[in-house]
Amino acid sequence: MTLAEIIQAQRQIESPRARRRRLPRQRKLRAAGTAATDTLRATRQLRAIVREIQESVSVQLFPLLRRLEPEYLADSARVRDDFADDIQEVLDRIRADGESLAGQRASLIASDMTRRANERNRQRFYKSVEEAIGIDVSAIVNESGLEPVLKMKTRENVGLIKSITSDHFDQIERMVYENVIQGRTSAKSMIVELRELGVKTDARARFIARDQTSKLTAAVNRERNQALGITEYIWRTVADERVRIGRDKTINGPGSHRAKNGKKFSWDKPPKDTGHPGEDYQCRCVAEPIIVI
Repeated sequence: MTLAEIIQAQRQIESPRARRRRLPRQRKLRAAGTAATDTLRATRQLRAIVREIQESVSVQLFPLLRRLEPEYLADSARVRDDFADDIQEVLDRIRADGESLAGQRASLIASDMTRRANERNRQRFYKSVEEAIGIDVSAIVNESGLEPVLKMKTRENVGLIKSITSDHFDQIERMVYENVIQGRTSAKSMIVELRELGVKTDARARFIARDQTSKLTAAVNRERNQALGITEYIWRTVADERVRIGRDKTINGPGSHRAKNGKKFSWDKPPKDTGHPGEDYQCRCVAEPIIVI
């Protein structure tokens, strides 16, 4: 049942005179944006995985690099042939442990992100509809089309969470072997580089948490709007200095979010350069639905 049908049914109980006097008018619903608490929770969960991996690297790999330093910094004639095997054994072990950890938690974290984004959006969206028309429509709207979207986003996030770990270990192995083969880098220098890799991986975890909670909210919001027959929205930015301008560094250039602020768009025609609000990377913009009552 669409919002137009619900409003029409409500009008039937009014007197004929009241119906004749009532003129259709547009109303804008409050935008259902991403909850900061949901982003913070996802960020903490993903960063916890990175911290545990870094702890494993510190405990198992760092001491080995210090102990083997005379081997890989020595002249080739003095190098023990199997010292690289010792390094590979430890790298394989910490990778297996890290990927097992990420595998165990990825589905739980991704499902938690999806569930929270969906529930939060549901509460905010239907509350804004009720404020506009005076009816709680949450129990009568068909949301069957939302389930495939939730499953797809959950699977997508499982893959992203796992990639944090696998990509990090790829970088560790590449950096260690490049330095060991060159034989010119001390254990101390390698450990500094490995810690810097950890900082970058932590930043990526934070990026994924922010980006994906925003994309989740955008996806479920779009589906709820369309399930209720809402076809248009107003683009709203957060109106600060971080709002994105065009890729050519101009206000109205391609990819500009600032240029879209206050403009009307259709759900079935997303802007080609950005997608709908919240769909572009790190987008903090929101869609303000338009209804006719």
